Amino acid sequence: MIPHKSYILTCALEAWCSTLSQENHALVKRLDALINVILETAKLNDKELKVIDKVRILSAAGLRPVEIASILGITVNQVNVGLHELRKKKQSKKSGK
Repeated sequence: MIPHKSYILTCALEAWCSTLSQENHALVKRLDALINVILETAKLNDKELKVIDKVRILSAAGLRPVEIASILGITVNQVNVGLHELRKKKQSKKSGK
């Protein structure tokens, strides 16, 4: 018995998507590594960037805390605490404290 065309197409699509997913995952890992290298070698006034500065930069670039944590090799909780501190600092500057 010959399988139905839609079944064959579905199987082919699933195999293709799986391959794409694996390729995308590998690409994301490489990009994360490159971003980490750039941040590790970046300097501000001839001093290495602090983790909080790296978190600020990555957050401003639109990355989510889980992505930032993955890139920097820290926990999501550490990222969230850093983001909270940055927001508090920004609020205190606005209110003039």
